[in-house]
Amino acid sequence: MLTLESATNPVYANAEMTAINLEVKFVEMQEVLPFTATSYDEMDYGRDIYNRAKKGEFGTVASYEIA
Repeated sequence: MLTLESATNPVYANAEMTAINLEVKFVEMQEVLPFTATSYDEMDYGRDIYNRAKKGEFGTVASYEIA
C-alpha cells in the first residue's frame, strides 16, 4: 500500500472523464511520478486518489484534450 504525500496538475485522461492524470509523490518513494487514477483501480489508493481529485482536493481537474 502506498501513502500519498501530494498530488498536483490533475487533468482528465479521457473524454469520458473516468481517468485522471496527476503528478504524485508517495511517502515511500523519493521522486514525483506521473500517475493515472481511476474509479475502478484495483488498488485502494488509486481509487482514493481519483475520488479526491474529482472533489477538487488537488485543484480543478483540467479538461481532456486530444493530443
